[in-house]
Amino acid sequence: MYYQYETLADEYHFQEFLKDVFNKKFSVGSFEEYRTRGQAQYGVDVYSARQQVAVQAKKKDIGRTKNALVRELLRELQETVAMLKDFPHPVEQVYFATNTKKYAEIQDEAIKLSRFHGKDIIFYSWEDLQKDISLNPDIRIKYYPHYNHQLFSRNIVAIGRFSLANLFGREKELDVINGLLNQHKLLLLQAVGGCGKSTLAKMYYEIKGRDYHHLLWLNGVRNFKKDIASNQALLTGLRCEFEANDSLDKIYELILSALFTVPGKLLIVIDDIIGDDEQNLGAELYRWASRENTHILITSRESLEIDAQLQLTNLSYEDCKSLFTANCKKDVSEAALKELFDLLSYNPMIIELVAKTINATDHLDVPTVIDNFKKDQLGAPQLQTAIQHNSNGRPVYGKLYDFINAAFDFTDHTEQEWYLLTLLSVLPAGRLPLPELLDIFFVVPEERPKIVEAVSSLAKKGFLVRETDDIRTHQLVLDVVRMKNTHYFLYSWIFTPLINRLNKANATFSNEGHRLSFYAGHILSRLKGEKSESILQPLFLLKNNLLLTYRYLGLTDMATGLALELEDELDAVKAFNFGDSNLYPKVLHNIGMHYVHQGDLDKGENYVSKAIAESAEGDLVGKVNFYNVLFMINVRRGTLEKAFESSHNALELLRPTPIEETGHLMAMIFNNYAVLSLKYNQPRKAWEEIFMGLDLYSQSKSPDRNEGFKATYLMNGAYALSGLGEHGEAVKLAEAGVEVREKLGLSNDPGLLDCLEMAIEICEIAGDPEKQKVFIAKRDAIK
Repeated sequence: MYYQYETLADEYHFQEFLKDVFNKKFSVGSFEEYRTRGQAQYGVDVYSARQQVAVQAKKKDIGRTKNALVRELLRELQETVAMLKDFPHPVEQVYFATNTKKYAEIQDEAIKLSRFHGKDIIFYSWEDLQKDISLNPDIRIKYYPHYNHQLFSRNIVAIGRFSLANLFGREKELDVINGLLNQHKLLLLQAVGGCGKSTLAKMYYEIKGRDYHHLLWLNGVRNFKKDIASNQALLTGLRCEFEANDSLDKIYELILSALFTVPGKLLIVIDDIIGDDEQNLGAELYRWASRENTHILITSRESLEIDAQLQLTNLSYEDCKSLFTANCKKDVSEAALKELFDLLSYNPMIIELVAKTINATDHLDVPTVIDNFKKDQLGAPQLQTAIQHNSNGRPVYGKLYDFINAAFDFTDHTEQEWYLLTLLSVLPAGRLPLPELLDIFFVVPEERPKIVEAVSSLAKKGFLVRETDDIRTHQLVLDVVRMKNTHYFLYSWIFTPLINRLNKANATFSNEGHRLSFYAGHILSRLKGEKSESILQPLFLLKNNLLLTYRYLGLTDMATGLALELEDELDAVKAFNFGDSNLYPKVLHNIGMHYVHQGDLDKGENYVSKAIAESAEGDLVGKVNFYNVLFMINVRRGTLEKAFESSHNALELLRPTPIEETGHLMAMIFNNYAVLSLKYNQPRKAWEEIFMGLDLYSQSKSPDRNEGFKATYLMNGAYALSGLGEHGEAVKLAEAGVEVREKLGLSNDPGLLDCLEMAIEICEIAGDPEKQKVFIAKRDAIK
């Protein structure tokens, strides 16, 4: 994960920049530029006698290829260390600072030289320097003044505008909250569900938020570090990007660092947080609050380890009456209202729901509702869910759930209304975009107007709130819906459209994967336990597809967690197979691919080999793809003979098949042969194999033929021609490969970046800087 700052244009400017960075890094003023060009510098550009630290500045043209940069940096690092022997001042640490990526080859060489020379030699890349820029406002102001006012929007993560009309009571609490935040910086607003915690937090955000330079709203945090690190809106708002294989812990720490760089006074509201003793949540929240000019307001049903807490009580009779009459226009006596409020414990959320339900239902009035509430339908065993509320030292049990359950029972709901509530009950409780829900989960166009009508009806009855194109539902309502859905097969209809969309996103590397994985992850977290056995097949299919999504999005920790879940469930899948004999080997293959991407080649090979052994006799395509993964594993290991054997086994499977059906698969194998020939420095043979592969690919009529693979074949062909000295033809073929990949029109396409990097290197070998500039510009535009 890194922050996007452009590198400095001038080499001398870069040295001055390093002097300032290291003075900030060591909290001193002793770093100075050492001598000038033309004088003996002994490999030192910046030096601190007090710290005994030397810095060598190496500013590079980062448009060049990785191989060229690595070769040059390795040579210059070795030269720098050699020259330091004659440096006339003591040096204990050497920073080899560059504006390039953190190349593993340079880092390994620095470690080797450190051990040999007995002093710390550190490769300090632009990724390291960008973190220093982000953590030091003075550096940003001096070298990036154009970023200061544009880096962060005022609403880093925003909620929709909150209407202050029809709010009743709570005005005095705003001033209490303000005073406590000014005194403590971190405040917990605690109460039972439905008391209006979120409403009060939104009131403070809307009214008092005008006094802050920046605002940040987070909702529904359950696993604190994981949810923060996975929050795409937060990453976007802080202008952060994460790289593949960055752990969630690393992303979390860098988000926290980015928050400390936000200028001015900052208000953070974390609504509906749930604590976890293992997370040490209180300590983490105090880390957030240690930023200067920061106020953090938290709402929760739980008691957390926070010094400043405000216990929110229920509304007064007059406020409850105003709330009820604003939402119900039917006549009602004072005595009936008083009895109803006493029965409902003056809980604002339940009062509003009941008022709207009565108003929207012809046969209901307040006396009828009171009679319903007094009947034995209050107290269903499955609804006796404890809500911890420690204001009086005792837990308050499922009374609120009972009232909501009763409200459901005496209110008529259409089939579409219940479908919608069922869906919402496994999604987050915050604001959700209705058009997106319709697009993903209600794929039949004729269904959508009925769902929109159901939204309006449920809003009138008080079971959800509609705000233009967004809808939100209280967590208590969603809990009751899940409890009433005692059989999880009622959720089975949700899976098919979501799995289909994930399949499409995985095939195209679509940015849509972020939103789809957000919904899929919440569904999986809700539908667990014994009741999930009735939907084991769709749950497993969803996990299998979500694993692929996490992998291409670079969400490594989440992919690892899901891979472990799939591993635990493999025996069940093998036992049931769900009518799909290919499912078990496909899952083995996907788990294996996950471990290959993680660098655990042994574990990856184990799973892929099992996939081959478990493949059905007729699953030709599956087996060929599995052998292709074994080829890739052995190339990475350098065991080229085994790599050849894997491809040979795949080709033997395909020999009896018609080229029209499997020519594209044969082409993949000949491309593998060409890769091996290039590694054996046999470019002529490699070119012949690529030529054969392209011919086989052109003869294939299969709908599974993938132009992305053709682009790879063309790029490898360009390398072969470069090896033959046919540089002009190599550049033309590289152009063709990039063009084929571009025509796929994929967003977030790592394959296109790979093609462009290859084309840049081929142009460098060919000595064609003009064409190289074109490819560099395309690559940088994508990045």
